[in-house]
Amino acid sequence: AKPSDNGTLLGATLNNMALIRRTAKAPNSGSDLSSLSKGAYGGRKRRGVDPGLMLFILCASLAISFAVTMDMKTSSKQSVGVKQQIDEGVILSLEMDRKTNDKVVTLGPHKARVAITKKGCPKPRLWMRLVGDALVSIPMDPENDDKSRWSASFSFPVEGSYWLETRWYGCDEAATDFKGLKEPIHFKVKGGDSEGQLLQSRSSTLEVFPVGFWASKRKFKNNAEIDAPYVWFSEAQKGTLPSATPNLKSTTSLGTSTVALEGNPISQGFSALSNYELVCWVGSASSALIRDSFLSIRSQINQQQRPFKFHYYALEDFTQPDKDWEGQKGTFRKCKHVLISVDELVGEVSQSDYKKQVEHFINQVLNCLHDDTFPIWMFTVNTPPMISSHMCNSPSKHTHNHPCNDALFDLFEKRNSFPPQVKLLDNTDLADPHFDSGMKDVHAVIAMRIFALVANQVDQWRDVDQIGRKEGLMRNGTLEPNVLQEDYVFEQLT
Repeated sequence: AKPSDNGTLLGATLNNMALIRRTAKAPNSGSDLSSLSKGAYGGRKRRGVDPGLMLFILCASLAISFAVTMDMKTSSKQSVGVKQQIDEGVILSLEMDRKTNDKVVTLGPHKARVAITKKGCPKPRLWMRLVGDALVSIPMDPENDDKSRWSASFSFPVEGSYWLETRWYGCDEAATDFKGLKEPIHFKVKGGDSEGQLLQSRSSTLEVFPVGFWASKRKFKNNAEIDAPYVWFSEAQKGTLPSATPNLKSTTSLGTSTVALEGNPISQGFSALSNYELVCWVGSASSALIRDSFLSIRSQINQQQRPFKFHYYALEDFTQPDKDWEGQKGTFRKCKHVLISVDELVGEVSQSDYKKQVEHFINQVLNCLHDDTFPIWMFTVNTPPMISSHMCNSPSKHTHNHPCNDALFDLFEKRNSFPPQVKLLDNTDLADPHFDSGMKDVHAVIAMRIFALVANQVDQWRDVDQIGRKEGLMRNGTLEPNVLQEDYVFEQLT
């Protein structure tokens, strides 16, 4: 069962940030965990909780044969072990926590491991996720240098029914065809002493918008107004969702329903955005789509904020960023919020070159804007890692992430390459569970996050008596006149 690209988005809330999408129904056949036969494979002692919700096992091969064994302990808690040989020399093991005398597993944490003895497969390409009452992916990381053992802890965000979906692309980095499990594995989930944990954001913006997950429509009562299965939802308590259906509204843009707010949870900062505090999207086609989603719900948040404040600058090549900005170079210097999102690059670029290009471009933007109170947000890449062959190829290490995102995490987290006004907006919690579909859904929730970021920034400016005016920047009662009127010429990186 895989989500459809033709997902219909109905609505979302910010605190209950809800986004809705269409997907195929769950298969009726398959193996239920509670009915598997007992065997010799037992549960091992669980390690510490990983806060992730993403199950990306970059290492295994799917088999046509399906073999499962199970062993149960007799303590107050039981660990159900599932062991499956999914290809010659590749064994997947699931270690599921459950209560005594109960046929269902707990919210977690649970453990997934893959052992690889197969020769000639240094970069196995397998992605896995849980589909059902939530859409969940959990990243697997290598346990050793030779990448022969991978593992991850994962939790279910909400009680209900799930099944395991897999995609095996083999050992060839350029492969585009995949195989799935011949028969899915099913899970029944209820709360336990170890409650599930939601994925923590790398972008340190939880005070602006909370952690969430893709919840199934069927988890809400009286859900007749919701015509698509998945809703982006935040703040689930102990594995349950509110009984009431969120008050969802919708609007239409480009023939597709998109998100709206329940009430008006956006801070008053967005209403206070002045005509001279322009919000500027810089990026490829997906960046333009995020802006379209943003504009399509603008009137429902504050119809007085006119579209002329929200600009788009096309960029498909970091080495020549302004080649398509004819007539726009002067206005770019007026931007007060810069949002950089590039999912589609022209031509091939290695991971090391991508890192150099991003760093050079952001430093150019810093020189152009010339004020350390104007935020620059670099977005993570939303392109699924399984189709990333031409972007950030030849990565220095093999992980579950898109290799361009590994480069960004290195720039922002390990090297700390930029001043505080430059920040990373990590949207992998939205994009990764969707594999290569549902990007319209992802773009819409990113648009919701942008509303929150802009509002929060305006609040910070007003707290220090700062506002953009036609004549310049008013700060602490003093007008700082506009002095940078000429077009900025971006230095090309050779």
